[in-house]
Amino acid sequence: MIAAIGLIAFFQLVPACAEPRHYRLDPAESRVTFTGNSGLHRFSGTTSDLTGEMQADPRSGTLLDMPLVRVPVGSLKTGNEARDHAVQYTLKAKKHPSIMFRLTKAVSLDTGSPEVMRYRLTGELIIGGAARSAEIEAGARFEADNIRVEGATTLTLDGFGLKPPPLARVLGVRNEVPVRFETLWKPEEGRG
Repeated sequence: MIAAIGLIAFFQLVPACAEPRHYRLDPAESRVTFTGNSGLHRFSGTTSDLTGEMQADPRSGTLLDMPLVRVPVGSLKTGNEARDHAVQYTLKAKKHPSIMFRLTKAVSLDTGSPEVMRYRLTGELIIGGAARSAEIEAGARFEADNIRVEGATTLTLDGFGLKPPPLARVLGVRNEVPVRFETLWKPEEGRG
């Protein structure tokens, strides 16, 4: 669900001689996975239906707009239709069909590794209509003109005022939901 969280401060990653560029999330190379747990079993879900774009000016080291990433709640699939409906119910998909994340700050965490740079990402995460501040650590790799960003965090249902359907509560669905994201940002050709 933190799909969107696949965002970084481009001033650390893009060559200094580059022109300002628009970047768009590539859904074929991006995904969000989550793990649920009840007293009976563990299950996981995933989606690649992510959208997001941003513009960065690598010469000045700034993001020209703060990225916003959207994940349609209906795209989260667990491999079980009844469970998918329970996930949509829990996340209030009828009234709030998208999970959204807007990056507000990215702080470099010096790891000494030129291959993977680490960042603390801060932003606003909106799930089920509830907006909360979110902070996670993510790794970023520069791949030719593309940026690959990966990370993980744990969300809590009650932190967003969410409750599973009654049967899921009887089965003891846990409040904590581990989430992992992998995103690939590609420059858009023909846009400056």
